[in-house]
Amino acid sequence: VEGAPDGTDRSTNDFHIARRLIQRGFTAGQVLTAFLSDDYQVGDKTREKGIGYAARTIQGAIKEEGSSEQKIGISLAALTESLHWYDGKRKKEIDPDYSYTEPCIAWLKEHGMEFLRDIQTGNGYLFWQGRIISGDKDARDLKDFIYEQAGLSEASWDSRKLRESISHEARVHGRDVVLHTWVTFNTLDCRGYILPDSRAGGVITLASGQVSRDSNGKDGYLLKPSMLSLTVAPDFSVDKKEGLEVFVEAVTRQFACDTVAQELLTCYLISILLRQFASSDLIPILHVTGPTGGGKSWALKLITTWLYGRPLLLRSTQAASYAISNSDPLLALDDYETLDQEWQGRLLTGATGLVRTKMISASQNTAMLQEGTTTFALTSINPLPTDTLRRRAMVVEVNSKKYPTPEFNSTIAIPHIEQIRNATWGVILKLIAEDILPIMAEGSARQNIEDVQQLIEVEENRSLAAYITVMWLVGHAINQYIPSFVPKSLQDTTRDWAEVLDLQSQQEFVERDILVLMIDMTFTELYRTGGEYSLLRGIDVDPVLDAGTLMGFQGTGAALHSTFATVCRSHGLRYDLTSPNSVGRRFQLSDRILKESGWQATPIKVGSRRGWKVVKYSEGN
Repeated sequence: VEGAPDGTDRSTNDFHIARRLIQRGFTAGQVLTAFLSDDYQVGDKTREKGIGYAARTIQGAIKEEGSSEQKIGISLAALTESLHWYDGKRKKEIDPDYSYTEPCIAWLKEHGMEFLRDIQTGNGYLFWQGRIISGDKDARDLKDFIYEQAGLSEASWDSRKLRESISHEARVHGRDVVLHTWVTFNTLDCRGYILPDSRAGGVITLASGQVSRDSNGKDGYLLKPSMLSLTVAPDFSVDKKEGLEVFVEAVTRQFACDTVAQELLTCYLISILLRQFASSDLIPILHVTGPTGGGKSWALKLITTWLYGRPLLLRSTQAASYAISNSDPLLALDDYETLDQEWQGRLLTGATGLVRTKMISASQNTAMLQEGTTTFALTSINPLPTDTLRRRAMVVEVNSKKYPTPEFNSTIAIPHIEQIRNATWGVILKLIAEDILPIMAEGSARQNIEDVQQLIEVEENRSLAAYITVMWLVGHAINQYIPSFVPKSLQDTTRDWAEVLDLQSQQEFVERDILVLMIDMTFTELYRTGGEYSLLRGIDVDPVLDAGTLMGFQGTGAALHSTFATVCRSHGLRYDLTSPNSVGRRFQLSDRILKESGWQATPIKVGSRRGWKVVKYSEGN
């Protein structure tokens, strides 16, 4: 070889071959292909030690040459292309599969990929250059990543095998971590982490009086990308006073409700970002109610457009809702009446933080946990059907006829919010860091929660106190830039909001109970002018008379079940009891509510079957 010391022949040296091929313009992938193919002759070491040795030899040669490929070495695309030649026959599937996938997994690890397993769900994830990528073999972001790095389309054999191996690697060998939603807070240290752009991988960190930009994984907090939100680029150069005035004009004053309710909805929206500070108690459902065409859906469109960059009213399955709740802070549902009955339980998990278990494989007797960490907002004309749900809801009336908003323009409202989203997000995040987190860090919020609990007279509604306190802290912070946005004192604000939300009226709280409505409607159907008590079609219960006066009705669980279903259907209400047995359980759970509304339900025997007698109730009866 020309230039070799002492005339040594290095023509069969692997390193020398790689260097000369690179000098002649061949790419690293082409050189690797030559090293692994039976059609070419290279040194014995490559035959003996295989692909790992070959890759290191070529990278050393590239470094020696100082070529343009020095920065990237052998790409994943070059590696996957060369593996087609592993047995000397181009484009033939490799057998066994690990002969193809194992070198690719090794390449990913060598280039910084970390495999993760979420201990809450058991799902696998990839951590690559600040990005969290789903480890599900059918996930769109994983398919896109494989195409980006290896140039493989999702339909190809190479892509499918590689995605399956990556998925297994993450779930079986991945490091156990807790993955958080793209907006999350450490309530102990009063620090917040926001992932505004899932592709960029950088996070915005909020601390008391400070906003900074860091890489994903800061302080051990790995954030999953949003499934719903478009990218937001908060502009922190905007003045807080000017930005908040724009926000109030574009969002707050567009809600078709009275002024106090407008401000309440605004504080609720911003508090969604801070929801974890109230999660130890209860995160209330936002229930927007009002007449048809009154602006209920528009209220949620305004909220979701600012939060996600587009109006998102969902018709989601329960399974999808659990997936979304692990990545996003709010699910907005339109027309509660159209949801299936199982959604009632799903809403409760969101409000109370309950955890649902789901079987993964019956044959293997394994289950997984599904945790509901999101907030819910929904619209409906009717009251929520159960006392349990109503105690966990903030009910706001939206009615464009009663509360007209002349400045609202449906054509430009959404585009305007989209236009100001970056500026107002920057302002709100600065507001949280500079005006709210310092108060949280002082520890005075817990005392404020106790004060709010004392101000709410109805015991059933006191579980809302923690979230109302967070909302007040938001309103209090806005007051510094928009005077009198909410009353200055916690007491005055709580009283105003309690009035809007009907938190102080026990009678109103009772009258909303759907069970009371069903009893009232059944009683009305049994009564006929002239003193006759005949069973109408679909009414299967018997009247209870006292000296000729109708006092109530009685029947078996099946008779009550069919009767209540009939009266609900005839009045356009949703019937949520699933079986005759559930009627009895509902009577037992609602005993106090029934008595406060003037009814009493007593278990009886109807022949050989169990039943219930429902009659008018008064003190001492």
